[in-house]
Amino acid sequence: MPRRDHPRSNRAGRSGDDLRKIAGIGPAVAQRLADAGIDTYEEMAKRTTEEIAAVLVHMAGISPGRIAGAVK
Repeated sequence: MPRRDHPRSNRAGRSGDDLRKIAGIGPAVAQRLADAGIDTYEEMAKRTTEEIAAVLVHMAGISPGRIAGAVK
């Protein structure tokens, strides 16, 4: 059985980590992040809260304040 913490191929054929393992990230958020080039844990760690919020702000129910509260 493959280890789930290794990079995997997502639906778009890109490699990346399964960001859905992070609490609060489901398939839609993971896809939005991947579309913005945030598809690994390392890439997520490099981004500021503001950068991640800018990617997700237009999704229903996701505000910059909610994102900032989740990363603290």
